[in-house]
Amino acid sequence: MSIPPKSTGTRRGAPLRVSRTAAAAGMPLYRQIHAQLRDRIESGDLPVGARLPSSRELTRSLRVARNTVEGALALLVSEGWIVRRVGAGTVVADRREA
Repeated sequence: MSIPPKSTGTRRGAPLRVSRTAAAAGMPLYRQIHAQLRDRIESGDLPVGARLPSSRELTRSLRVARNTVEGALALLVSEGWIVRRVGAGTVVADRREA
């Protein structure tokens, strides 16, 4: 699934993907999702303020458990990459404020 900023309606980057082979080799699915999202934020594909899809949407598109997606998002929050607000969604954080 491509994760574009919802405000522009444009598609950026390749779709997110998870590899069960990599997971079996020691790279958990939540870490794969975390790494792909972090890389897109660092590269500017997901700019500050861009909305991410809901955890339910990511769960459906990646065909993983919701806890897997929640784990990846929680790690991104703890590292300051994203901000989650009830009712407002998940957005890329402005790390200059941190």
